[in-house]
Amino acid sequence: MTTDTLWRNTEVLSPLFPAAAKGDAKAAATLAQALAGSDPQPLTEWPRAVRSCWQEGLNLLAEEIDRHALGDEQVSLILAVAETSFDHILLRDTLATLARRMFSSYADPAGMIAALGVYDLSVPLTTVRRRWDVFAALEPGAVCCEPTRSLVGSVSAVDAIVDEVIIQFDHPLEIGLALVLSNLVLVKPGSELDLLLQGALAWDSSASPADFAQMLAQGLVSACEVPANLGEMLLVPRVLSPEQYRAWQGQAASGPAKSEASERGWDEARGLDELVGLMARQSPKPTRPDGYDNVQDILTAAAPRRDQAATFAEALARLVGVAHGQEWLEELILTVADDAISWQDVDLFVTICDHMSGRLLPNWYRATLIARAPQYLADACPVMPLRIWSHAERLLAETPGAEKLLLNAVAHGVSVGNTSADALLWLWRTGGEPAQMLANATLLFRTLAKQVRGSYLKSNRDLRKLLMENEHFQRLIMSEGETEHIASLVRCTKHLPLLDAGERQSLLVRIVRIFPEAMSLVEERRHAPARRELEKLTSARTFEQRRRELEEIINVKIPANSRAIGHAREYGDLRENAEYKAAKEEQTYLSARRGELERDLHEIKATTFDNIVVGDMVQPGCSVQLTMADGDVRTYYLLGLWDSVPERRILSYDTPLGRALVGTTVGDEITMPAGGDATVSAIAELPPEIKEWVRIPADDK
Repeated sequence: MTTDTLWRNTEVLSPLFPAAAKGDAKAAATLAQALAGSDPQPLTEWPRAVRSCWQEGLNLLAEEIDRHALGDEQVSLILAVAETSFDHILLRDTLATLARRMFSSYADPAGMIAALGVYDLSVPLTTVRRRWDVFAALEPGAVCCEPTRSLVGSVSAVDAIVDEVIIQFDHPLEIGLALVLSNLVLVKPGSELDLLLQGALAWDSSASPADFAQMLAQGLVSACEVPANLGEMLLVPRVLSPEQYRAWQGQAASGPAKSEASERGWDEARGLDELVGLMARQSPKPTRPDGYDNVQDILTAAAPRRDQAATFAEALARLVGVAHGQEWLEELILTVADDAISWQDVDLFVTICDHMSGRLLPNWYRATLIARAPQYLADACPVMPLRIWSHAERLLAETPGAEKLLLNAVAHGVSVGNTSADALLWLWRTGGEPAQMLANATLLFRTLAKQVRGSYLKSNRDLRKLLMENEHFQRLIMSEGETEHIASLVRCTKHLPLLDAGERQSLLVRIVRIFPEAMSLVEERRHAPARRELEKLTSARTFEQRRRELEEIINVKIPANSRAIGHAREYGDLRENAEYKAAKEEQTYLSARRGELERDLHEIKATTFDNIVVGDMVQPGCSVQLTMADGDVRTYYLLGLWDSVPERRILSYDTPLGRALVGTTVGDEITMPAGGDATVSAIAELPPEIKEWVRIPADDK
C-alpha cells in the first residue's frame, strides 16, 4: 500500500491508534507515515469516514498516551498530528511536556511554552507547530528576515532569562521571544540556503528560479507568511548584485533601475507597513507633507486594528522623531487617537513599549502625551518593566504640572497593596522620602512571590537580591530599627513561603546582626513547626460539584454535541450553516473545559478541614475576625480554592482578601482590596454550620 493511500484506509488505521498510545513504535511510525502522505487539506475537510476514523483515533491517542515516556516514533507522530487541524487539550499537554524535554537547555520553559502558544486556545496547533520549527532554528548566527519591513539580519543572542532575542539588523534590536516566533522568517542553520548565504557553498549560475524556489522552501522556517520577494531580500547583496539577480530572473536589466517602492515618497505609501519602511529608508522633512491626507487615511484605517498596533506605534514614533513640535503632527495624532487600540488597551500599550526599539521609544511616549493626558503615561509606568521607565519619567518631569504624577501612581499601587517589583525597585533607586514607602515587609514579600516572566524577571531578581544582601535596603524595610517594622520583617521571613530554609536562616542572621534586639523575635517559638507552602485544596462540597460537572460533560454534553454536529451537517453547506458553527464552538468550549477540569481535579485535593489545627496564624480552615478602621467588626471563614460564597462571608484563600490574610497573626494590619485598613483581631475554629457546609450534601452522595 502506498503512502498516499494509507491515510484513507480506515481498516488498517483503526487498530493502530490504541497500539501507538500504548508505546508500539511500529504503529506510531505507520500513523506518522500515513499523515505524511495525507490530503494537504485540513483534517476537517477529509471524507467523512476517514475524518471520523482519524478524529476518534487521535482523541484516544491524546487521552491515553503517556506523555512522560514518549519514544522517538511517538514524538514524530505527535509533531505530525500538530500539523493537522486536530486539537485536544491533552495533546497540548503532551506538546508542552515534549517541549520541555526537547529544549531542556532553555532556562525559562514556561516562557518558551507561552511564546509557542501551546496553551493559548486562540492559536491553532498548526501555528504552534510552525513556531516550534522556528524556535528549533533559533541560534546565534542564524540569518533572519523581518518581512513586513524588508529587513534582513542575524541572531546575535538568545536571552532565556527574560525571553528576548537580540537581532542584528542595521543596529541591534531586543525582540520578545513570542514576537520572533510569530513574525520572523529564519534560515534553517546548516541548510543549503544557509551555506549559500554564509559563502560556504558556491552559487550555481545555471540554477533556475524553480531550483531557487525549492531551496527557499527547504531552507526557511516561519510561522508567518513568507513574502514573494524574500529571495531578492536574502540574496542581494549577499550573493548577487541587483543586476545579476534581475538577469537571473529573466528580467530586462539595462541598468540599476529603481523599484516602484523606492520611486514613491514616504507620504505616498499604499499601506502602513510600506509607510514605516519608506520612512526608515528616507529622510522625511519636518514640514507638512504633500501627502498628509494619504498618511492620515493610512493611520486612521490601522488605528483600531490590534494586529497592526505595534506598526501603528512605530509609524507615529517615526513621525514624532521627524516633526516634533509641528502643529500638523499634533493635529494628525489627535485625529487618530480616539480610535487607536494601542492606547485603549493598557496591557497592549505596555507590550508595545516593551518591544519597541529604544531609539524610537521616547518619541512614542511623546505621541502618547499628545494623544492622552500625562496621567495616562504615569499610570501605565508602574506596570511596565523598569528598564523602559526612564524616558517616560524624564518626559513627565519636563511636563508642567506632571512632575509628581509618576510618584503618585506608584504610591497608589503601594497603598492598595497591588504593585510590582519594578515599582518597588524604582522607589529604592529614587531614594529620599519615596523610598520610605518600602518599609512594608508584607507587601515586599507578597510582591516578590508573584509569578513573573520575560522582561519582568530582572527587577524581581534585583529586588530579591537587595532583600537578601543589601544592609541599607534591609534597614529601610525595618524603618531604621522601629520595633514594629523589625517584627514584621522577622514574621514574614519566618512564615511567608518566599524563601527556602537556607535563605530564611541567612536573612534572620542578617536582621539580628543589624539590630541585635531582634534576637528575641527570631528565637520566639523557634521550635514551632515552620509554615508549609499552601497545598492546593478545596472543600469536599465544591470538589464534588466540579467532579459532577466533568462527569456531565463527558457522559452527557459531549455525546449530545457530537449528535448536534452530525445533525447540523445534514443541512448542507457548512460555510453558511449557523447550527454547525454553533455546535463546533460548543465542541471547542467543552474540550477546553474538560481539559481544565481534568487537570484541576488531578492537582487539587478535597478536604473537610477536620484535620486543621487552628493556632495563632491565619490558614485555610479557620475563622478570622477583622476590626475595620471605623470600628466595624467582620468575621470571615477562610476555605479552599473553589470556596467562595460572599453573602455568607465564605472566602477562598486565593482571593485578594484571602491572600492578604494567609500568614497573618492577631494584631497584624492588612489593606482591604477595596481600600481601607483592618486589623486581625481574632483567629478561631470554623463554626459548626460552616463545618457542615464544606461536606458533600447528603442528597448528593
